[in-house]
Amino acid sequence: MSRTHTSSWRWQREGLLSAVSAGMFLLLIGVIILATPRLVENIVFYFGHFTLIPQKFVGLNFSLPAPETPADLRNLAVYRATLQFCVAWGVFQIVMLALRYWFGSPVGKKGEAISNIVFWLGTGYIIQTMLNTSALTSDRWFQFWAILIVVSGVSLVVRALYLAVMWPLSRRHLYTAPSATP
Repeated sequence: MSRTHTSSWRWQREGLLSAVSAGMFLLLIGVIILATPRLVENIVFYFGHFTLIPQKFVGLNFSLPAPETPADLRNLAVYRATLQFCVAWGVFQIVMLALRYWFGSPVGKKGEAISNIVFWLGTGYIIQTMLNTSALTSDRWFQFWAILIVVSGVSLVVRALYLAVMWPLSRRHLYTAPSATP
């Protein structure tokens, strides 16, 4: 197979995976909206009822936005729908990673998929443990955002570690001299 043919086939496979991913994203959003009663109304309520909460950090006084009533049932419905999205999208990312290995995607794309798995399943976990409760307070709301920043960082570090290990291995065949046979 010529190099241009192989390159063309790789672009087609990556395009196919991108199309599947975009379609699944839209399908998932639609299913969650249809399966969650009054979700759009609850989202409008959620974003329409934020207030500024005074904070103090290292001697600085400032205010940050938070829901007026974080544990309101309408807000909990939004958190639950977000949790469902995160878990479903995280599981889909596992499927995408398997497809990337099957199709022989570049190492960078596989690293991106691994990072996505860590981020989406990690976010789902912290939504379940931090937000999906009727005892939710503004303090816990801010803790959620801090932990989400940590999960984002962890997902990037996992990606970097994967790339650091796999990139040299994927390039090894390019640098190995053919063995001389007598």
